[in-house]
Amino acid sequence: ELDKMSAADTAALLSLMEGGRLVRAKKGRTLDVTVPIKVVAATNQVTKLSPELKSRFAIRKLKPYDAAQYRTVVKGVLVRRENVNPELAEEIAQKLEGKSQDVRDAVRVARLSPQLSIDKAIRLLLN
Repeated sequence: ELDKMSAADTAALLSLMEGGRLVRAKKGRTLDVTVPIKVVAATNQVTKLSPELKSRFAIRKLKPYDAAQYRTVVKGVLVRRENVNPELAEEIAQKLEGKSQDVRDAVRVARLSPQLSIDKAIRLLLN
């Protein structure tokens, strides 16, 4: 996420995006290369980006998931990345509907559900 980059990384990115040149000096070695590059980045808060960084991007805002999209994404993430069975993933997605739009909340609920019930995990995390 672009808004969480360090100042040194931001400076390197600005240089890279300006002229396609990457310069790094580390432990007595220097890297200086020119590369054709396109940068795609994401941020949660565009307002935290410096004007010079913002000016180098074509900013696009994404709409939040609707309820059906949220359920689909949650189920996909839980089944593929967290090895949750599809029925449990569906239950978690349904119970989070209207309470959260953050897929990471669903992951946390899934990870807690072996120790707690889904409802208790949701109350613990979201209240």
